[in-house]
Amino acid sequence: SFSTEFTNNGKFDPKILYDPISDRFILVFLNGYSSIESQIIVCFSSTNDPADPWNIYAFSGNPLNDTTWTDYPAIALSEGELFLTINLLRDGEPWQTGFAQTIIWQVDKQNGYDGDSVLNTMLWQDIKYDGKNIRNLNPIQGGSGPVGDNIYLLSNKNFTILSDSIFLVEVTGDQYNTGTQLNVTLGHSNLPYGAPPSGRQSIADSLATNDARILGGFIENGEIQYVSCSIDTTSGFAAIYHGFINDLDDVPIFTANILRDDSLDLGYPNIAYTGIHDCSRQSIITLDHTSPTRDPGISTILHGSDNTYSNLISLKEAEGPIDRNINPGDERWGDYSGIQRKYNDTGVVWMAGFYGRSDEVNYTWVTQVTSELETVLSAFIDTSSNVSVFGASDGSASVQVLGGIPPIGISWNDPDAQMNDTASDLPPGDYMVRVTDAANCVVYDTVTITEPTEVPSSPIPQRPVFPNPFVDAATVYFELEADAQVSITVYDSKGSLIKILYEGLAKQGANVFSFSTVPLRIGVYILKVISGKNELISEKIIKA
Repeated sequence: SFSTEFTNNGKFDPKILYDPISDRFILVFLNGYSSIESQIIVCFSSTNDPADPWNIYAFSGNPLNDTTWTDYPAIALSEGELFLTINLLRDGEPWQTGFAQTIIWQVDKQNGYDGDSVLNTMLWQDIKYDGKNIRNLNPIQGGSGPVGDNIYLLSNKNFTILSDSIFLVEVTGDQYNTGTQLNVTLGHSNLPYGAPPSGRQSIADSLATNDARILGGFIENGEIQYVSCSIDTTSGFAAIYHGFINDLDDVPIFTANILRDDSLDLGYPNIAYTGIHDCSRQSIITLDHTSPTRDPGISTILHGSDNTYSNLISLKEAEGPIDRNINPGDERWGDYSGIQRKYNDTGVVWMAGFYGRSDEVNYTWVTQVTSELETVLSAFIDTSSNVSVFGASDGSASVQVLGGIPPIGISWNDPDAQMNDTASDLPPGDYMVRVTDAANCVVYDTVTITEPTEVPSSPIPQRPVFPNPFVDAATVYFELEADAQVSITVYDSKGSLIKILYEGLAKQGANVFSFSTVPLRIGVYILKVISGKNELISEKIIKA
């Protein structure tokens, strides 16, 4: 209602997002169905209270100044910008055949929050692969919040009978970066998708699924997850295509799962990230359901980090079928399901979907859903034992693992690459344990295994220098509390330096140093062992 001063009655396709960085809301909707009247209305809340005033802007829905108008908006946020994609349709043609191209708007969101008179924008057009325009680009936002200046966008071959092609588009930076580019990559998934059949009802009229376009997605921890309608080739029913893209910084890998039901047609999904830690892949999908025995309602399904799924959970059952006397063609079923992560409440998501009422008209049901919380994987070495005697290999270490998603994998970096909770028969050294779970979370811990100090093969001498007196050779014995630099020197009886026998590092514990006395004349000398400022030994020795 706050836009009535510059819009007509043809307002449609509203999209709204909460910006957790700026604590504001952004609303986008369209106005007008021709190149002459088409507008894009972009609204920025002035505070975090949507009841407060909004800053409202109108973009031309015919930005190329030709005979096209704007349809089908999709929005996402980077750290500094609003990304808005729309389809341009030719005047007087249906959306299926009148498609001209998809364009991307980059909008400085701070301009909008501040209520500036002009919004700084950038427009991308003629987005093609192999000479053909890419259709229905869906921008992909960070799952736990907007991240970075770049953004990915996804599309596919939405009208195809079966295809494995996914178009991955990246806008590499913001509009102020002169190096910002738009890159297009064609990927091939391990599973094909296909244009879905109409949804069945308890009456003759079916529900339109439109096509297999990508309807929602997010990026988190280096992985994109997205959803679209598809056909279940096993049953022929409408199903959900849940796709994944990994290795985005190298050669992207495209995989997918088909979510199906033995009796239901499933349509119009959307998806949100519900994870709480750095390697979580947990997400929740909202979708519409219908069948000849179960009229159109709303359901949800939880995807775990281990790539498993919960059972389909009903959020709102229908009170009746949809029959709005549309002739010819299917009754309308979509075109969207809404979903929004609640950023300040862990695991909570708001959803909005489509259901049938008793008056046979479609209505929107809004509900809050809380996902099951995953336990973060952690591990620590809680016990260890050192080597019992010098030269042995009987040390051990044990790791305690908490949380995570089974199965848990454990690997030690010891010579035997042990894979149990306890690594045994360890020689002295530094060891690391690597613990993984089914979500590919990885944690590490380290431990040092020590050994007793080596002692001389003969008993510890009663005197530090032996034999004494000596003839051709002598040995000095000393102990250190820690590794240290030492000097071993010989002086004559008057205190004059005769010989530096050794200067260097000595180890912790017992040290034995033997030296030749042949160069010394018969007589009395002083042998000293010094470490830093400490004189460890000052012993009178006799050359016989």
